[in-house]
Amino acid sequence: PRLGSNRFLLSPEGVFLSSETPVNKKMTKQDGLDLLKKKNKAILRAFNLGNPKKAEALFLKMEGEGVQANLQTYKNMIIGRFRTGNTRKAEQIFSRMGQYGVDPDVATYNCFIHGYKKTRNLEKAEKIFQKITQSDKIRPDVFSYNSLIDGYAKANKIKKAEEMFSKMKVAGVDPN
Repeated sequence: PRLGSNRFLLSPEGVFLSSETPVNKKMTKQDGLDLLKKKNKAILRAFNLGNPKKAEALFLKMEGEGVQANLQTYKNMIIGRFRTGNTRKAEQIFSRMGQYGVDPDVATYNCFIHGYKKTRNLEKAEKIFQKITQSDKIRPDVFSYNSLIDGYAKANKIKKAEEMFSKMKVAGVDPN
């Protein structure tokens, strides 16, 4: 099948098809991964340059081209949305992950803990932390604890910071 210009489709075998290659010629899996890396970098670059609309457009264009976002793509979008102070958009991106079958890892949850801390919403940061402490698959890491400890300290909640530090030691997470 002929593909439109600049179109990329992922075959059921996980191989990218591209209009930049001759018709019906498959890109290698490595070509597809390289393409995804480039798109992920472009999204992050747009956020770093203060252009969230461009990042969102690149993300949506990816989907339109048939390039499936991976965990890193979603983390880039979440981090970028928190940097711009748009927690609602970060939450929407997280929901979209689940719809596309992309499972979050501890770093994804840490994006939320850190993001909520930066926006001074420690209540939501605590809820995310509780969610991962109750998970069978994911455990908080040193970054999870440090983000909350830092947030409590900056909010002058020293007792809560000390309690979190104690919980970290009890959980066997080495402080750094």
